[in-house]
Amino acid sequence: MRAFGSRVSRAPLPDEMIEQILIRSEVSDLIRYRSVSKSWKYVISDPDFIKAHLEHSYRRDRENDKMGNRRIAMSVMRCSYWQYDADDILSVRRRRHLLGSSNGLVCVSPSRTKFLLINPETREVNKLEEPQIPREGYMIYGFGYDSSKDDYKVVLGFMKDSNHTCFLMFTLKSNVWEVIGEVNYTFISRVGVLYNGSLHWVVCHGSAYENPHVVLSFDLSEHKFEEIPQPCEWAERLGTMGGYLCIFNCLHKVVWMMCEYSVRPSWRLWTLKIRLRLKLCTA
Repeated sequence: MRAFGSRVSRAPLPDEMIEQILIRSEVSDLIRYRSVSKSWKYVISDPDFIKAHLEHSYRRDRENDKMGNRRIAMSVMRCSYWQYDADDILSVRRRRHLLGSSNGLVCVSPSRTKFLLINPETREVNKLEEPQIPREGYMIYGFGYDSSKDDYKVVLGFMKDSNHTCFLMFTLKSNVWEVIGEVNYTFISRVGVLYNGSLHWVVCHGSAYENPHVVLSFDLSEHKFEEIPQPCEWAERLGTMGGYLCIFNCLHKVVWMMCEYSVRPSWRLWTLKIRLRLKLCTA
């Protein structure tokens, strides 16, 4: 590849043009371009450039049918005719967990007290400080990006008794774990779904699984837990689809989509017709 601003053009390209070319480059190429010059390395390492490159990559992938629906999963368990993510089941037998992904970074836990932040493109691995947590018991996880603080956060919950869960939070900038509070819920799901700057779990009040299910959110910026209004009392799973937070009920084979965040009347029942689904959420 001919370097930008080579003698063939007799004049260097404007810095703005070089930056736009780099933004459209693949990560594997950017790793090599860092060796071209100190100025290129500075540009590629700048946080604003990284954000711009992520946004461009995200838009490009969304427009690609083969790339737009990519999903990271550590493993899958088959149960009857359904497939479940193993990390979405409250089991203490599993030793390795996928906490989530955000902006191309993936957070995994190879053991109960070890957490890694991985960039699959650059193969960089950041080992986080180990939290002080009990050696046994159910664990609740979450990982996401806080745009207000420009920081990545790991949320970790452990059960103190049958229906009390204590939460810790790790921020990448501070490099420390801190206690953020306790909640009086029983968690149906264990891995938080990141949407609108908050993590979401399916929970129920008290210690009885027979109680109506509730969607619990944790705002990564405000550090507050809050219940999200929902259209049904027996939500089983959470996810995102078409840019909206969704509730899945496998028993009744229905999916609800929340078209306006935290507004109960905005929930719309999803149908198998994609066009109708999009019309419901834009009406």
